[in-house]
Amino acid sequence: MAASPPRWQTLVSNTQASLRGLAVVNRAVAWASGTGGVWLRTEDGGAHWRTGHPAGAERLDFRGVVAFSARRAVLMSSGLGAASRIYTTRDGGQSWRRAWQASAPAAFLDGIAFWDGRRGLAIGDPVAGRFLVLATKDGGAHWRTEPAGLPPALANEGVFAASNSALALAPGGRAWFVTGGAAAARVFTSRDYGRHWRAAALPLASGAARGAFSIAVCGGGADLAVVGGDYQQPRQAESTAAFSRDGGRSWQAARVMPPDGYMSAVACVPGVRRELLALGPLGTDISHDGGRTWAHFAAAGGNALVFPPRANRAFAAGARGYLARLRRSAP
Repeated sequence: MAASPPRWQTLVSNTQASLRGLAVVNRAVAWASGTGGVWLRTEDGGAHWRTGHPAGAERLDFRGVVAFSARRAVLMSSGLGAASRIYTTRDGGQSWRRAWQASAPAAFLDGIAFWDGRRGLAIGDPVAGRFLVLATKDGGAHWRTEPAGLPPALANEGVFAASNSALALAPGGRAWFVTGGAAAARVFTSRDYGRHWRAAALPLASGAARGAFSIAVCGGGADLAVVGGDYQQPRQAESTAAFSRDGGRSWQAARVMPPDGYMSAVACVPGVRRELLALGPLGTDISHDGGRTWAHFAAAGGNALVFPPRANRAFAAGARGYLARLRRSAP
């Protein structure tokens, strides 16, 4: 008898919010976040989820969450001006402290990530012609705007806040973020904790609703993969994926593109060299060669995709409170 195809197991989230923030601490603890100012947390591997809202944040869209434990987490909201904020908790969500709020009307936060429990970055759309870069050295309690040590943004260029995975970090202060919406999709690279950046073009289609949406850093930072597409025409599969074998210095278009079209998130499978999963609204796809070729993996898709560290189990989040988990069989 043929083996049954892999399937996402849908979890009961107790919310109808659109979820784009997802963070997995270990096999038991995970956090999610989304519209309506909602955050969620599980301590039993996804069987049960607790939900809540930071006081005064009920209208925010929390598109990013970073978690360090069941008690300590950082939330990032996306929205114009003062709707872009960062909150922290140290008591499992019983109380939240607003650590940062945008003052510039054009500010729009798109992604947040941490190297460790103290150092992290947040990325936002251009303000006065350059991307907004925020840095913290105390676990998110305080944030500073980095000097404009990065190239000017292209006309209409931005970061897509689709899955909190357009920004990725690696040890030693290395960082990458990907863009779209302009004449070219680009990748920005930093080697000094976000103080200085260089930009390079990606071999992906770009335009008003197109470009690079997510980047995965594997193999200690040597192997990188990027996915994206057109979120307004998700069935289009042309020029939606690329990969790098040299830490992002050079890029090649995938030889076989993800068959399920627009992909909003990509992640490395822990412990399996050059294996990647990517997902979008039309399904989940897999690559066994670091993003060079892609194949259909599962019918269910979503917005965000995360693996726990050193665990072969993925979590996904999406619209209308969708949360799911999938355990990959041993290679």
